[in-house]
Amino acid sequence: MTRHEMERVGANSSPGPSALTLETARAYVRTMTHETSKKYRLGPAQRSVNQLYAALTRLRLGTSHRHLLTVTGRRSGLPRTTPVDVMDHDGVLWLVAPYGEVNWVKNLRQAGVAELCRGRRVRTFDAEEVGPELAAPVIRQYIAHVPVTRAYWGVSSEGTIDELRTEARTHPVFRLTAC
Repeated sequence: MTRHEMERVGANSSPGPSALTLETARAYVRTMTHETSKKYRLGPAQRSVNQLYAALTRLRLGTSHRHLLTVTGRRSGLPRTTPVDVMDHDGVLWLVAPYGEVNWVKNLRQAGVAELCRGRRVRTFDAEEVGPELAAPVIRQYIAHVPVTRAYWGVSSEGTIDELRTEARTHPVFRLTAC
């Protein structure tokens, strides 16, 4: 439901109990939250942060779920590396794109194979993008465990399964299988 529709419902309501139902209120919150979630921009400051995370990950410092993802560039054919947070959900490894359709997502879709590195350990995985049904519980775990990305989500980890499925449409999730 759009903001305009919400205002119209409020204007047409009769005195007494609110004309807003729980469902319309939730729809409004989802709309407003999604519109106000932060957009990722890879500027000089973010590049510096990524370089710091990459250096710490090579030294096996920082959170245990942080890895370096290397994927072949879809245009250049050259290896591209970026720090990512890998989730272990029900014994399966998952890659979540908290910033949406960024370059590593596009490259991974095309390549279908990725390397994950932490310290000296390098592993190769097949990557399969999954739909919202499978992605929703992984997204819930990701939001709870990677607080630095919360501003980029239109839902909290306590959101309903439908809200999480909606987020999965703009935040791709990949299931990783060891090669």
